[in-house]
Amino acid sequence: MPRAAGQRRDPRRAPHPARPLGYRSRGDTGAGLVRRGSVGVSDPVSWLLIEPGWTVVDADGKDVGKVEEAAGERDIFSGIAVATGLFGSPRWVPANEVAEITEGSVRLRLRADQIKRLEAYEEPSESA
Repeated sequence: MPRAAGQRRDPRRAPHPARPLGYRSRGDTGAGLVRRGSVGVSDPVSWLLIEPGWTVVDADGKDVGKVEEAAGERDIFSGIAVATGLFGSPRWVPANEVAEITEGSVRLRLRADQIKRLEAYEEPSESA
């Protein structure tokens, strides 16, 4: 395109390109966050959703049994009864030893050897 009479080119160098010199443009980095797949951990859920048969894992992540029963008042969680073996009686795990409750799984703060030393669970008597 022709310039107007009397105007010359700007003697300064041409402006820099939109990207830094020496680096090639790559894909969008987004927010710069590392994208990772799910590690198999779901969101925590309420103790009211615990059902018999849910997996119970110890503090080391080892499977130590299944939930037999969850106990508590309407708004206060007391603990869970954990069936640790085929023939043994369930063990009572108080609420303060439960670290996390997720869909289908309860993680404890105790290790397997500590769970074996817990007292046996006794079902509450039915009183009218």
